[in-house]
This record gives sequence, C-alpha cells and structure tokens, in this order.
Amino acid sequence: VALTGAMLRCGVVFSATRRMAGASRERILVSINAKFDKAYHDKSVEELADAPVAALSGVSENAAALIDQALGIKTVRQLGTSQYFLAAQAIANLAE
Repeated sequence: VALTGAMLRCGVVFSATRRMAGASRERILVSINAKFDKAYHDKSVEELADAPVAALSGVSENAAALIDQALGIKTVRQLGTSQYFLAAQAIANLAE
C-alpha cells in the first residue's frame, strides 16, 4: 500500500519510511505507535495527525503548553508541518 502525501509530510512517517525501505504499511504504523502514548495506539493516521502534541510519547502536557505558547502549535499535524520543524529537519538531513 502506497503512503499518501499527507502521511509523508509527517516527519515520523518519513523517517520510519527511510529506515524501513520496503517495509509494509502495517510495520511502519507499528513503528509510529511507539512514538505515541498508549491511548493513541488504536487511532488512524488522520486521528494521530490531529492529536495534541502531548500525545507524542515523552511530551508532557506542560511541554505541549509551552510549545503552543511559543510557536502556536497545538497538534501533531501542526508540529510536523511547521516552518520551524521543516527547517530543522532539512538542516539535520543535510548534515547527515
């Protein structure tokens, strides 16, 4: 199953896809689940994208509130498509 453009815009999916070339969509989604709190493991990709930043494993409610306050980012989709994230990801990839 081909990944959609919306899925590829998510940095987690892009990174997982690069590391798991040829892997099935299910294996990639299992890898993505590891990046989210357990409460989100049964959610669709669309639901994950619209989840609050605090849904990401290791991101507390307080940290998510600070990200919102500083950058106006409330959802995983907004984080993954933000100009700051995309610039940082591009620089990191070029530095590899």
